[in-house]
Amino acid sequence: MITQHPDVPFNFFILDSHKSIGNYARAYGDEIARRYENYDAIYFPHFPLNFDLEFFQNLRMPADVAKIGTTNGIENSLYKRGPDSISHDPEHVLFKLYGMNPLAGYAQHQIQSVNGQISEALRALFPRYFSLARANITYRLTETKDGGLHFDVFKGGRSFGDANNMIHRIKLFINVDTKPRHWHTSFTLRDALVK
Repeated sequence: MITQHPDVPFNFFILDSHKSIGNYARAYGDEIARRYENYDAIYFPHFPLNFDLEFFQNLRMPADVAKIGTTNGIENSLYKRGPDSISHDPEHVLFKLYGMNPLAGYAQHQIQSVNGQISEALRALFPRYFSLARANITYRLTETKDGGLHFDVFKGGRSFGDANNMIHRIKLFINVDTKPRHWHTSFTLRDALVK
């Protein structure tokens, strides 16, 4: 449910629910990309992923790794190969969190699978974006409250490319919790800067 403040423009593109990413792509075509480029928030009532939902709903991580992701190596192999042996990678973030427990291996497998599915979904939903490079995919598997209204800033506010080769960034939030996530949004950055 979306409750709109009368002073804030309605900048949501609410999609009908579909059972597959392909069905979303067929139903909306380039409209998703057009609305994204117009600074709309795209709402998927169902984002189809094949993964162990119950596992993620029960997996907890410490608050100091609240936004752990691919830049931390979370989807990388738990093993490393030396000249004469294959062994566990003691530097892998999941081994550091869970030790030699099979939980680390299962979590890595699930995360790697979900990340691959997300990447494929974005290629299908944004077909004109022929060079979508994978950025950091993070997992917030810890309770977060009262974040306050803020702007998300990446790379310290620096651009993701030079003026001739600007890089698009797609922010995708998928709620896997047992409860709905409550968002408070405001003006787009473009509108906030001119106010």
